[in-house]
Amino acid sequence: MKTRKSSSVLMGLFLVLALASFGMASPASTSGNRIMVHAQDANLGQVIVDSATAAQDGWLLIREDSNGTPGRMLGFEPVHQGLNTNLTVDIQTSNSDGHDMVSATLWATLVPDDSAITPFAVPNPVIVEPGTDLIAVPFGSR
Repeated sequence: MKTRKSSSVLMGLFLVLALASFGMASPASTSGNRIMVHAQDANLGQVIVDSATAAQDGWLLIREDSNGTPGRMLGFEPVHQGLNTNLTVDIQTSNSDGHDMVSATLWATLVPDDSAITPFAVPNPVIVEPGTDLIAVPFGSR
């Protein structure tokens, strides 16, 4: 009986810690690619990504939410193979008609670019289409 109670307390504590950490940073990892980003107010035109580990040179894209999946690109920042930290990404907050483009959830995504050269200019339009991301991490933006 005591063992069950201890197990329940431990499981409850684990659940609380897991939920608390979700609000602080959203990590995701696939094939050596990893993104850590925390919830933040993106209405000022910038997003801070804590870290992005890339298997190869490419781009960190910030995308709007499109029915629970990454949508249109709002901003981008080059990433080099390996660990990239404290990335500041300027984002477009409104379209040409003045309509708000920052949704309650945004997506930080990594896209490889085999033709990336230094210094970076802009991502190839072909690779920034939704669905080309290696990894996509949702985060709160308001």
